[in-house]
Formats: sequence, structure tokens, C-alpha cells
Amino acid sequence: MTLKDSPHEEVVSAIYADEKGYLWVADKSGYIRIINKNKQTQYLASNGVLSSRRTPFGHAAYSIFKDSKGKIWIGTKPDGLFKLTPNQVGYHVEHFFTDPKDPFSINCNSVYDIAEDVQSRIVIATYGGGLNIAEQLPNGQTRFVHCGNLLKQFPQKELRSRCLSVLPDGTLLLGTNDGLYTASLNNPYEKMAFYINNRRPSDAHSISNNYVTEILKTKSGRIYITTSGGGTDAVLSRQLLCDTIHFQHFSVAEGISSDMNQTLTEDKNGNVWIVSAGSLSMLNPQTGLATNYWNLFPDAGELFTEATPAVLPNGTLVFSTTLGILPINPNEMKKSNFVPRIVFNCAQEVFLSPDEKDFSIRFAALDYNKNEEIVYAYKLDGIDSEWRYTRSNELNYVRLAPGDYTLHIKSTNGDGVWTDNEQTIILHRSAYFNETPWAWMLYGLLITCFVIGGLSAIRYVRRLKRELKNVQLTSKEQIELLGERIKELLPITEEVKEITEESETLSPDDRMFASRVKEYVEKNIDNADLSVIDIAQAMYVSRTVLFVRMKHIFNSSPNNYVLNTRINYAKKLLLTTDMRVSDVAYKSGFSDPKYFSRCFKKLTGVLPKDFSEGKK
Repeated sequence: MTLKDSPHEEVVSAIYADEKGYLWVADKSGYIRIINKNKQTQYLASNGVLSSRRTPFGHAAYSIFKDSKGKIWIGTKPDGLFKLTPNQVGYHVEHFFTDPKDPFSINCNSVYDIAEDVQSRIVIATYGGGLNIAEQLPNGQTRFVHCGNLLKQFPQKELRSRCLSVLPDGTLLLGTNDGLYTASLNNPYEKMAFYINNRRPSDAHSISNNYVTEILKTKSGRIYITTSGGGTDAVLSRQLLCDTIHFQHFSVAEGISSDMNQTLTEDKNGNVWIVSAGSLSMLNPQTGLATNYWNLFPDAGELFTEATPAVLPNGTLVFSTTLGILPINPNEMKKSNFVPRIVFNCAQEVFLSPDEKDFSIRFAALDYNKNEEIVYAYKLDGIDSEWRYTRSNELNYVRLAPGDYTLHIKSTNGDGVWTDNEQTIILHRSAYFNETPWAWMLYGLLITCFVIGGLSAIRYVRRLKRELKNVQLTSKEQIELLGERIKELLPITEEVKEITEESETLSPDDRMFASRVKEYVEKNIDNADLSVIDIAQAMYVSRTVLFVRMKHIFNSSPNNYVLNTRINYAKKLLLTTDMRVSDVAYKSGFSDPKYFSRCFKKLTGVLPKDFSEGKK
């Protein structure tokens, strides 16, 4: 259970454990308490005096750090940076904040993270000013080097940086809302070059998301970063001073509880604990497997915050929440080793006829002591190049080519622990004659015989089609069609609106076409890559004809029709199941839960969470 300092709301914003075992805890209400090994508490006042009475520091601290000289640095938002030098009654307090008249003052008053380099300089991440480097001058004054003075090559002046890490060789890693920045602190300020690693969708090894929330260097030397939306990445490259760092991804697809990761830490056993808003994932770096913990909070609405967890000398991990701190002893977080048996709704070997191109299977891992949601991993040899992960116990494969397949399925147990319970199903699909090599040889021979006459016929048919198109469409219809085709190349920006079929005004052929479109879209509703060309091919028409007919039947473009169908399906799931909003988004074919929420609100007027709660 969480530990609160008062009966009032206590949103913990910073935690720090020093080498003496003292635990510093700051909250957004402006209090900083220091808890010793005997669980005795003192409070830090604004003047640096330590008191046993509950006394406010007066500033919301977001980072606490003790340097090699024993001085405490406290970063706040939005009140700048504080340096605490120990004295007889507590600490002597120095306050650093932005001074427009001093170009070497700190350039932003929102301080999110603090570290120290080998030259005893204090390295600071600010949320709005990027990187600051604090160094003490011979006269005892402290100056801050940043993009407004000596860091001439820093890419952005108002960069929102949330975290940083300084490696022993002087390499700096700076996590921002715009990706991961790296630089060498060994270089002179004017020559300090910065490299930016951004998300590149075409590169599977690029960073998973540009919104970097935390950086961790483990005892073994590995570097992990958490992102908000892309899960957690492990750095694979040895060369960090470049913009092509390779990363290994750990996301929901690889078995962690959430992709919206806030922070992380390492326990004394070498496991990496990944913190999301409502759950924890313990990642084993050796196996790459994660154990998830969901049911950690007894109070509704209690969540983890973004403060970096602390590790006490006895190995206890201390996490920050919206209702105080949550101490966890990893050695006491024991989980069941039970290996559940996986059962199927079919035989171990399945024979499909040539007509049976689609295959569906249901399965279940039998663990009646279910504390966590069971996660399944599956892979169909010849189709899936790597393991895929799901919380659904149903799989559907469509348009299977003739041949033999092996379906592999494994799962976690009811405690969320991955087990060695892999099962396989053998699939055999027979081929039509036209799917055999003999058929293709025959077709090739026929094509060779008629190639010359065929080319002439194709040119003639294409000319007739262009003429027919110009005759059938009015000028207004051609302009509308051109606009819709342009929208197809861009993100969906048209208004989300209800789609209705004007059945009474349609011909029997149009009604049949509408029915086929509905059936195909609803069947592929969970396919995030469903495209206009997929629908057109399924309807055996060109994209142009598809646009024209759907405009006539539904008064809508294909893109808007698909989006509307996804939202309606999501509404059904929210009303009839207890699925999480993110799971509803993926099940409805959205690859981004945030984009799903925006579309849902635009159509219904409420957010998915509020819509789901309304059913109660």
C-alpha cells in the first residue's frame, strides 16, 4: 500500500535516495520530507532549516540530486534551481533562476533532471530551455552555459527536455519531446556538436517514439530509455555520437503492460522495472521477457507519477504515486510458476479444402488462479516472421495460400509470468488447379502466345475507358473525385460524420454493392492497414469507381466510411465489454490510442473513457 505524509492529496513529484539511506520525497504541494533508516521524518523549510514539524519548502520539486561534494541540488517547476550546502541547522540555500539581464543565468525555471559529469559540473535538463551546464567560477559564483550563450550548436532554444544521463566517458544523453539528443561533454562549449535520434517509420531500429521520458544506464552498462507512446527501447549501438543509433524495442507487442511508459529503474537483481500510469513491468534483460503487475493500487484513481523511482540500500524500490510513495521489495513480488495448458477448439492437425482460404481458431490457457490478464504469443510459420502478442484468445488468418503451415502459440499464466507451454497446430490447405505450378506454366504459355495482340487490345481498351469516364461523369463529379483522390494521399482530415444508406433510392445492384462493402469493412475492422485499394480490390472495381459508387450510395468517401465503421464498432465494445480504451482502439483498427480518442470525441462528443463509464 502507498504511504502518505498527510490526509491531503499528495502527488509525489520527486524521490531521491542518497548513499546514507536517507529518502528524500517531494510533492507538488511544495513539501520535501527526508526519511532516515529508522523511518524518522524531517521537513526541509525554504530557509534550509530541518524541522520535525510538517513545514513547506514552498516550491514543487521535480528532481533531487546529491553531487560528489555532498551538496544537494533541487530542481523545481516553475521556480528554478536550488543548491543546498550542509550546515549545523540543515542547509545553506542558494536560489538560481532566470535573469533577463544576466546571459549566464539559467535559461529556464522548469528543471526536470540533474546529473554531474567527471569535471564536477552540474548538468541540467530544463523543460523549455533544453540543456544547461552549471559550473563554479574562481570567484565562487555559478554560471550556466546554454544555447543562449556558449552552446552555439545546440539545435533548439526552447527545447523541452525531461531527462538526461551522463556516461563515465563524458557522453551526454538528453531525452526530449523531440527525440534523443547526444553530445560529448569533453568538447569545448563552442565546438560541442549535438546529434538527434528521431523516429523513422521506415527504419525498424530507430527510436520507437520521439517523446523520451527517462534514461537508465544499468550496472551492466546497458542503456534503456522510456517513451510515451512507443514503450521502452534498449540501445544496441556502441557509438552514441551519431543520429543513427540502433534500438531494440519493448512494447505491448513484446509483452510489457503499456506503451505509455513514464520512467524506469534497475533493482539489485539486474531487472529493469518499467513504470506506466497504472502498472509496472519487470523486464528480465537476459531473456527479454516481462512480468507485468496490474493490481497494485487499492484506491480507485491512484496512479504512478513520472518521478524516477529510488532504490534503497536494502534493495527496496520506492515508486511515486498520486497518493504518496509505494515501497516494493522485488524479492517479495513472487509470482506463480504454474504452467497452464493451452487448449484449442480444433484438432492438432487441420485440413483445409481449396475453398477454405480463411482460418479462425480459438484457444485458452487454463489457469483458474487468474490475478493478471493472460497474454498470448503466436506465430504462423511462413506468414509471421516474429512472435506477435495479443490478449485476445482468437486468431484469424485470411487468404492463405496453398501449402503446409505450423501455428505456434504460447502464453503467460494467471500471474502474468511467461511459461514454457508452447503448443502447435498443423494446417494443410489444398490448392485449386489454378494455384498449382502446372497452371502457372499453362498461363505463361498462353500469355506468350497473345502478348502482341494483347498489348494492342489493352491500349485500345484504355482509350475507350478514358472516353467513357469523361462521358459518365459531370464536371462537378470529376472535381469532387479529384478532391477525394488527393485526400487519400494525406492524413484523414475530413469531418467525422454519421453515415447512412439511402436504401429507398438505390437500385438492387447498388444495395448489393453496399452490402458487400459493409461486410468486407466489418470483417477487417481490426486491420489498421486497411486501405482504399484493399476495398476496391475486394469489390473488383477500380479506386475511381469505388469513390463514385460510395459517394452515390453513402454520400461519403471510402476513408470516412471506414473511420465511421471503426468508431461504431468501438462504441459497441465500450458498451458490451470491460476492455481498456487502448485495447478497444487496437481492436477497432486504430494503431494510435490518442488518435482514436480524438476521432471518437469528434463523432460522439465525449471521450471513450467517459462513453464507457456512461454505460454504468
